[in-house]
Amino acid sequence: MLLDYYLIFCIVKETKEKKMTNVELEELNYKREGSRGGLKYSAIIEHKGFKVIHFLKGAFKEKQFFILLKLFLRSLWVVWCMPFVFILRKMPFWDKFVFARLNKWGKAICKITKVKLHVINRENVSENKTYLFTSNHLSLLDIPVLSAAIPVKNRYIANRDLACFFITNLLIKFSGSVLIGKNDGKEQIRALKNIRQSLLRGNNLIIFPESNMSNDGNLQGFQRGGLSAAVFANVHIMPVYIKGTREVCPPGAFSFEPDKDVYVVFGEEIDCKNLNREDKKSIDIIVYNKLKKMSECVIQEI
Repeated sequence: MLLDYYLIFCIVKETKEKKMTNVELEELNYKREGSRGGLKYSAIIEHKGFKVIHFLKGAFKEKQFFILLKLFLRSLWVVWCMPFVFILRKMPFWDKFVFARLNKWGKAICKITKVKLHVINRENVSENKTYLFTSNHLSLLDIPVLSAAIPVKNRYIANRDLACFFITNLLIKFSGSVLIGKNDGKEQIRALKNIRQSLLRGNNLIIFPESNMSNDGNLQGFQRGGLSAAVFANVHIMPVYIKGTREVCPPGAFSFEPDKDVYVVFGEEIDCKNLNREDKKSIDIIVYNKLKKMSECVIQEI
């Protein structure tokens, strides 16, 4: 119990230390001429409310209007299932219903963008365990790719900014995902508790511990909060490495390069029950090192 309170203290301290750095990074990204970083999406959401007209204007400028329109309509098709949410949510087959819809959505997005998806070590994932899937973050395409690749029911830990756009807001509600803010320490504590409770209920969650999309394709430093929630819940952490989505849709872009290979690699799980006190404190470093090693192996083999 004391360890739990200590880890919460570390998360709050880490949040306060990184808050100014994140703000400065965002301001730098907004000012950078021609920036195509992942924060461009956040800029659209924050400054324009992610209105459809601005979204489609960006697509039209990059000559990808019809592809984006297909993606928009295909996502809207999932949202049309929303009226059933309030009817079926208490039903025992609810999770399977959501998983099937989002899995089909992910595969449809891959088909529209002509992604050749390769899933490696899928057998490492067991239906009888609860996982926090931790993945690197390269592109907006990572979300549908993971939805298509992960073979068990899952939900996302999502940035609260995404709820500003009505389709992503409905998708988040539809999937039962957990929302988290980046710079509000109190909100992050509440989100940490919600993540832990969701894991304890047996829900598999997906998190991008880098918080933002990588600007250069390399792994960035990890945020500890979501990973610590897995430690609190004594579940399994599954490292997942993605390669290729950046080449299909660069961070901040509205354009897609078709006929590209995308790889999703499942690593070796970490059983949080078997971690000692020091390992629990440095869970972000442990997961980072595993993903770093996976990235090096994937680059060599592919």
